[in-house]
Amino acid sequence: MLPIVENFISKHPQSKPIIVADTAMPDEERLTELRQKKISYIVGARLANLNLNLIKQINKSVANNSGTISRFDSKHGYLICDFSSKRFKKETNDLHKLFLKAEELVEKQSSGAKAKFIKKISKEKIELNVDLIEKRKHLLGIKGYCTDLQEDQLPNQLVIDRYHQLWHIEQSFRMSKFGLQSRPIYHRNEDAILSNILICFVALIVEKYLELSTKVSLRDIRFLVWNITETHSRQNHQGNLQISFRNYRNYEKQTCTSYKTMGFTTALIVRSQEENNYI
Repeated sequence: MLPIVENFISKHPQSKPIIVADTAMPDEERLTELRQKKISYIVGARLANLNLNLIKQINKSVANNSGTISRFDSKHGYLICDFSSKRFKKETNDLHKLFLKAEELVEKQSSGAKAKFIKKISKEKIELNVDLIEKRKHLLGIKGYCTDLQEDQLPNQLVIDRYHQLWHIEQSFRMSKFGLQSRPIYHRNEDAILSNILICFVALIVEKYLELSTKVSLRDIRFLVWNITETHSRQNHQGNLQISFRNYRNYEKQTCTSYKTMGFTTALIVRSQEENNYI
């Protein structure tokens, strides 16, 4: 991924791209490499890995005050933390369930494959991980973000906003994998594999363009387009382009309007199988 970013920077020297990644990326070696290459980053922080003293400091600064944002120094750069009451309620409920599950496992002396808040004393004995539970209690409702950007370069709120835009990337991955069926690939020849990926990527670009330009969701766009079984285009006496669609569903006025928002600003005609009349 990094060579692609460096290639982009070499072609656009005036640009200053910022790499945004989730909590899977905060590896000291990777972030050090980014700092050495002077590439800015915003990544999700693993707050549970911090020492207890810093966690208590973060809790004292932002906890129980929704919307509060604070900045701290950390080994990954600047650590920005914010508190959300909505997040606090959800995480408190989740923590309670996990705690009850951990107590049950300790009582039975049986550690599950994905058991949390449990530590092994020996091969046959387990107990509650009190230190980890205390950390989680101090971090309820708190989310952390790491960046190398100073506050005068990018304010705290903008750092958080940029991170929260990651869902667009995740949506594109889901669309390419499931909606466009880019995987699995049943080709063996390299050219065929690359062609398959290219076709899916171009289709994804078209879908994103339609979504941004029409404000219609990708799911609705696929529903509208995939139900078209026949298309005719012609010029009328005034020289305007006239487009007619044939489909096998009855559409209401709202659907016809959706077709028009997809770039068809000229006369649009939709015909269903059940009706011979144009709408």
